[in-house]
Amino acid sequence: MNLVWLAFGWTGGFRARNVERRCRRVCVASSRVSELQVGGSAVSEDGIEERGVFPGQLLVEKELGGGGVERTYDIRLAKKFLEDYWQKRPVLFRNALRSFSSPLSPDELAGLACEQDIDSRLIIHWEGLESQHERAKKGSHPSWELRVGPFVESDFQDLPEKCYTLLVQEVNGHIQEVSDLLDHFRFLPNWRLDDVMVSYATEGGGVGPHVDSFDVFLLQAQGRRSWKTSYTPILPEDENLISDCDVRVLKNGFSVSEEWILEPGDMLYVPPRIPHWGVSLDDSCMTFSIGLRAPEKRELVRSFTDYLVENKVSSRKDFVRDNSDDLCEYTVGRDGDDGEGATSDPGILTKEAVREAQRSIREILDLDDNEFARWYARYVTLPKRDALGVGDELNTVVSKSEATGIVAEIASGAGVSLRHREAAVFSYLSSESAGTDGDVLYINGESFPLSPESDGTAKLVCSRKVLQGAALQEQLLEDPGFDKLLVQLICMGLLYCVYDDDS
Repeated sequence: MNLVWLAFGWTGGFRARNVERRCRRVCVASSRVSELQVGGSAVSEDGIEERGVFPGQLLVEKELGGGGVERTYDIRLAKKFLEDYWQKRPVLFRNALRSFSSPLSPDELAGLACEQDIDSRLIIHWEGLESQHERAKKGSHPSWELRVGPFVESDFQDLPEKCYTLLVQEVNGHIQEVSDLLDHFRFLPNWRLDDVMVSYATEGGGVGPHVDSFDVFLLQAQGRRSWKTSYTPILPEDENLISDCDVRVLKNGFSVSEEWILEPGDMLYVPPRIPHWGVSLDDSCMTFSIGLRAPEKRELVRSFTDYLVENKVSSRKDFVRDNSDDLCEYTVGRDGDDGEGATSDPGILTKEAVREAQRSIREILDLDDNEFARWYARYVTLPKRDALGVGDELNTVVSKSEATGIVAEIASGAGVSLRHREAAVFSYLSSESAGTDGDVLYINGESFPLSPESDGTAKLVCSRKVLQGAALQEQLLEDPGFDKLLVQLICMGLLYCVYDDDS
């Protein structure tokens, strides 16, 4: 497929569509969240999953006060998945999202890849091409070639007909309907959800045999793709990659344990460090990769150290103190009979000097559990990438008076709901974990302390992408400070208004 005409026939439309959507988000309708039609699920007579049913597929309806309805996952299926497969072994879910259809086409994905503020890549597998004419284009390129966006028209003109893939990161931060997908993964913590990467591939296209350091659900949106996986993880120290190659491809592949062909609606779960390899079987292959990234220990320590330096060390002039007795005994030396230093040893680093430095470090590290929990909550809710999102625009669009009016409409039951900013991370600490009087809400690294009267508020705000008007109205009656919180979050662009009929 030639992406040239679509990328540049559609990019301007994408920009116009984005601007129009952001402006009307202040108080207009958004697209309807997709509802799942299940049917044909592998569930036994007692209702317990037999195998291979995605927990987010069987959404259970729960009535809310005020006539609202909330859809949530089946707890039994979620427990079954977490106990049997999560971070243990791959599993394929047939018809995981049975009625799902891609909310964007390959043409539109190419348009996104031309935007300045969106991360995108093209990967070409030159050795996979059968045509000598196409292989001749390879020139001095390695067998796997990486091209990094944003792209322009000339970048698409010399692509081969086959064996390439276009990948666009964090599409959930830009396309509302893609963000809605994450509601089907609420059996996992909000702060673990990284992004939704969308890829388009021609026949033979893929990124090669590789491993990831995070959990991933690979949803086939259109076309067909074959997947090979292993059951044996590859540790970082054993990861033998092709040298002089910008694409992280395993040099010798891996021992294949399972091979599947995914049709639209199928989804493959792959745990961290499990090698896998997907290859497109046609020219219409689109895959949505829902990544769940746990904090890397090295980055965790680095960030925590920065926090300690900024908050626990009283001054840049603060320093490790010397022990004068230690200096006198070892460096100056003990007095001899004639009063001279008979055992002077200025080169020695004494045990006491080491202990003093160690005591200083331990003093800085001496955080109580509550303080560490508050730091960690900020850390894991920080935006994982510099996504465009809608908050920057809404910061200057929604005034306090407008936000107050929106909350008043919700309180009156006018059919208004609120929606999370795309790609924003919502989480909270209980008052017990935070060591505070009330729960503490965390959004994108910002903390919002709540009062003891705000019981259930943080849980509600973090529960799903679209916060239904009926549930918000009920909580406004229960929590006297809830209205002020909503006004603040709307003004910051972390929540925006939608009508219930379209949420």
